[in-house]
Amino acid sequence: MALIGGGGAGNVAGGANPSGTGSGLNYIGDHAYLSPTPVASQTAEVIMASFTTGAHYIVGTLTLNCGIQLGNAADVDGNALETKFNSEVVLLQQAGGQALDRNSSSVSEILIPPFTDVTMTISSEHDDANNFGTVFFVGRVYA
Repeated sequence: MALIGGGGAGNVAGGANPSGTGSGLNYIGDHAYLSPTPVASQTAEVIMASFTTGAHYIVGTLTLNCGIQLGNAADVDGNALETKFNSEVVLLQQAGGQALDRNSSSVSEILIPPFTDVTMTISSEHDDANNFGTVFFVGRVYA
């Protein structure tokens, strides 16, 4: 079972907010997930997630979705996601945008090492308070 903070019993119920959105990583047994609050499209970088891992590593899938309006799916805005480990860029993803050949989602496999400060920032092609970009991570925790 996954160990939270490097020792003790596994976290069965999850992190601070195991069933909702938030910028922190949630744990359920040997799994971890992240589902930050959707962010309105803006050209300025916005911190989407920020957390520190314990004495375990996590292997999982990180998905970035383009900015989209729920009421107008044709209005798509491109998003970029920058993932840093201990202030060093380790992954850049791009999804959506005005070009017809761009995918609406970007999926990457990622390994997060033990005792790592993780920060994810998102930015968009345009400022549009009606378009929202989303990120989702799900992974397996190894002690």
